[in-house]
Formats: sequence, C-alpha cells, structure tokens
Amino acid sequence: MQPSLQPVEPLDMRQFDPRAGYDQVAPLLGTFGSERRNQIFRNYVDHVDAESRGDYDALMATCSRRRQWYVNPFGSAAQNAGLPQSYAELEVHYRRLVESNTYLIHRRPLDKLIVGDDQLFLDGVMHQLYPGRALVERGMEADPSTVYQLTARVCVVFLFDEDGMGMGEHGYSCGIGRDSYTPVADELVPEVFWTNPMTGPFRP
Repeated sequence: MQPSLQPVEPLDMRQFDPRAGYDQVAPLLGTFGSERRNQIFRNYVDHVDAESRGDYDALMATCSRRRQWYVNPFGSAAQNAGLPQSYAELEVHYRRLVESNTYLIHRRPLDKLIVGDDQLFLDGVMHQLYPGRALVERGMEADPSTVYQLTARVCVVFLFDEDGMGMGEHGYSCGIGRDSYTPVADELVPEVFWTNPMTGPFRP
C-alpha cells in the first residue's frame, strides 16, 4: 500500500486546536535513541508548547543567543530581508507573531518527522489564523474585520546550536497566495483568539 499525504484543504474550524501539534509530539520525548537527538527534540517540543500558548518569554527561552538563521529558500529577496538573523531580531519577530495573533497554528497530523543530530525536519499541512488587517498590512486584498484561516503544506527544517538550542528555521512551501486564505465565520473563531496573551482583548 502506498503512503498517502494529508490533503491541503481548510480545516473544519470546530476541530481547530493550537495545542494539537504539541499533543502529537510530546509523547515522543526521550524516544530518539541518543542523548543529542533527545536534547534537540526536547527543545523543539518546548518551543511548540510555548508558541501554542503565545508565551513569549518561554518561546524566547528555547532560542539560541549564539546565532540565528531564518530563511525561505524559495522566497524572494524582499521576503527574506525581513527574517531574523540574530537573537535581537528574533525577539522582535516573535513579539510581532504573538501580538498580531498569528501565533495560533493547528498542525496535526504530521506526514513526516525526522530528528537528526543538528536538524529536525517536519512536513505537514498547516492551518494558521490571520486577522484580516494583518493580511491588508501585507498588501493583500482582505476584509480587515474578518478572521482568515491559512491552509498550506509546509516543510520546515529546524536548526540547533551546540547547546541544543533552536538557532533557525528554513521553511519550504509550494507557494502561498490569496487562495490559501479562507474566511472564518465569526461563530467558528476559537475563543482563545479573542484574548491575546500579551495585549489582552483582541479585535480584528
């Protein structure tokens, strides 16, 4: 039987759970056969845990102060110009992620998860919430008062330094355009969206 990949289609918002990715990987802690691989997987799980909760301080605690290298290998020079290349730039990057309410991501099930000695690879369909105004700020045509679901197959290579701390992400996708975003009915927007962990009550 041939393996199959998850279809790239919007998630039923009644199933949306920003903790889904964490719940899937947490049971695998300590199962990768070497101290080094278990170390970097522990860092990855802590990172996913913090990001899913919008815990900025815990998120930054998983990141290396030695170096950072974020890149979209298929992206334009302009797109890559805004990606963090240092811990200081990463602080700004993740603060914006949480404050903009774009930290809410449903990633489950994963189609591939590979843990090496210095890198971790995952492949799966990602569902991420975006306030309409965040899309407008990016130059896209959108209703600023609407919440949108981004749906895309994304492969990410996570990089780790000699201390086992996260030192970058290289993200690959088949192209994310306007058709990748679908509006979410107000009554299906999850309750967690309306209270930002850093800024309090949130409105699109």
